[in-house]
Amino acid sequence: MSSEVAGQTGFLLLGLDGAVLSSGGDLQADERAAATLFQLVQTAGQGNLDTTRITVTFADHAYVVCLANKSIHVVKKTVGSSEVVA
Repeated sequence: MSSEVAGQTGFLLLGLDGAVLSSGGDLQADERAAATLFQLVQTAGQGNLDTTRITVTFADHAYVVCLANKSIHVVKKTVGSSEVVA
């Protein structure tokens, strides 16, 4: 990815077929995470949701998934205890 996201620890760039086009950091060559996140995008699409961004938040990190430029962009980032991700 060309621009860094604050707190970013890894990234994935997926094709619309789920193929990993690029990866780095904590998500470098992480096929399992790619498959899981792609399945999440597919499931959200089945609900006819007009969604371009999905955030999955855990205690210490979050995955932000965005659909743009005919690809799926995933960023793994740290989440502070006081930070709220909507």
